[in-house]
Amino acid sequence: MKQIYFSIFLSLLFLTSLSSQELTLNKGIGVRKTFLDFNSLHEKSFDAFREYSNGMEIFFVKKLKNNFSLILPIGIATLTDSLTDYSIDPVVTLGAQAQYNLLKKEYWVNPYLIGGVNAGIPKLRDFYVQVPLGLGVHANLHPQVKLQWQSDYRLPLINGKSHLQHSIGILYMLGNTKTQVIPEKVIETETILDSDGDGIADRLDLCPSQAGLKDFSGCPDTDKDGVADKDDRCPETAGNKKLNGCPDADEDGISDPDDECPNIKGTKANKGCPDPKDLDTDGDGVLDKNDYCPEISGSKNAIGCPDRDNDGIADKEDRCPDIAGVKSKGGCPDPKDLDTDGDGINDKEDNCPDVKGTSKNKGCPEKEIKPESRDTDNDGVTDDKDLCPDKAGLFSTSGCPDSDGDGVADKDDRCPSVAGIKSNGGCPEVREVKKDSDGDGFTDDIDECPFAAGVERFNGCPDSDGDGVHDKIDKCPKAFGPSTNAGCPEIERRDLEVLDYAMRAVQFDLSRSTLRPESFVTLDKIGDILLRYPSYNLIIAGHTDNTGNEAKNRELSERRAKVCMDYLISRGLPPGRLTYVGYGSSQPISDNKTDTGRFLNRRTEFSLVIPR
Repeated sequence: MKQIYFSIFLSLLFLTSLSSQELTLNKGIGVRKTFLDFNSLHEKSFDAFREYSNGMEIFFVKKLKNNFSLILPIGIATLTDSLTDYSIDPVVTLGAQAQYNLLKKEYWVNPYLIGGVNAGIPKLRDFYVQVPLGLGVHANLHPQVKLQWQSDYRLPLINGKSHLQHSIGILYMLGNTKTQVIPEKVIETETILDSDGDGIADRLDLCPSQAGLKDFSGCPDTDKDGVADKDDRCPETAGNKKLNGCPDADEDGISDPDDECPNIKGTKANKGCPDPKDLDTDGDGVLDKNDYCPEISGSKNAIGCPDRDNDGIADKEDRCPDIAGVKSKGGCPDPKDLDTDGDGINDKEDNCPDVKGTSKNKGCPEKEIKPESRDTDNDGVTDDKDLCPDKAGLFSTSGCPDSDGDGVADKDDRCPSVAGIKSNGGCPEVREVKKDSDGDGFTDDIDECPFAAGVERFNGCPDSDGDGVHDKIDKCPKAFGPSTNAGCPEIERRDLEVLDYAMRAVQFDLSRSTLRPESFVTLDKIGDILLRYPSYNLIIAGHTDNTGNEAKNRELSERRAKVCMDYLISRGLPPGRLTYVGYGSSQPISDNKTDTGRFLNRRTEFSLVIPR
């Protein structure tokens, strides 16, 4: 490395002697040490920077107009990825970049922005193309010598992988710094351009083609919410500055475009919707998970269902929904306490239960008792109308007694001491006793889950995990999950990214089913993911390109998938949750006509699936 720096230094001195006659410093040559960081972004930890890859670049500089310079770097580097411990050594890089100096004049320290295109040619791999975007700073040690530091983000366009690149180096400007003859200054009147006519010069206007406001450096604010349109995610709807100009109708701190329940307060974890466990759809104070009528506002005493007479019995189960009653009578009042005509005398003691009367006349009105009428048994029914004139009875039974109060006179009642129905001769209706195997209050003939105690909301089926999906249709009855995912927990985005990355990271020896050492780290991560989702199974699918015989390709892809499964089983994963299959070249994801396409088609896919 020392010999390289010494050679470059001699080259700079030689070029200086050749350029001694130049009067301006508009060209330059430099060398810099590069550090390639593939891990900080992907591991989400800047500690990973310690495992950077090394490189070196020689670059040429050509100054252009308006603070712009053209940079042409040529370099060599090694690529090391800590996720796989796999190196590509070496790689040759070529590029063309534009540099914009943020200061018009030369100061001791000069910051700049960088952007352009860069290509790499790795050994035994397909070339890649990247777009570097970053910033740097020059420290002027001498008018011709500058110390340089630069950091940029490398965005992949073709192949490759996104990463950070940092560099430190030295730049030597070619030319002569002798005193030059400065011509007499000519005072010129500067023409101030204002393309959009908003009173802000184009050189100061961040939106020179759109009339705007001074407070926003010439940019417009269409919805007048204090956020310039260029920074406003919702430029035509007034919103909140903290939410980048978008509204928040339910004031839950989540902007309406990102809120799946914009009119109901929720949480970020549920994408703006309330937690299903705390949901009260009808707003009656009874949570949906406990509410027998979750979409109709009701009473807490009736477990969330309507109860018009406030007797604690839901209207749908109340035979007398408008009259307060007791549960033993199906929501109707006890006959002993019934006062149909509201005269303060119970029907059982009221000789005129349908007409208001007085206690003196046993519930009958005064006018209905005729002095000349004879009433032998004093039951309020005159003998000419009394079917049982010698036994005190009720007006409703034509003067005959009704011992069990079922509305059937004892003389006609086949069961005079037991309340019954008229159609059955005064005896109770004989009903078939239906079986309720699980004892949840729903007989087996209407219980969709007759051997597991459940709730009315799910027709007698239980919901063990309380996720609103009952066990009969819940693919994961012991794990909380949304109905959109068959009651199973959703796979987190970071885990899906690992499974997608594994499709390319798990590698085999050429034309063989032997795993390369760098693949084991990725397979261990897949094993950890499978343990975090006990309700899911894993399908391992092998694929090849179309090179060679299809039958052999299918056999090779199947062997490779099985090798991955065997490795996971050896690490303690349950075999019953793993399945493998080989598709050969029958399911390509890219064009097999190019090396890149064939490389992408040679893959092993890992998919988490819900068991049927």
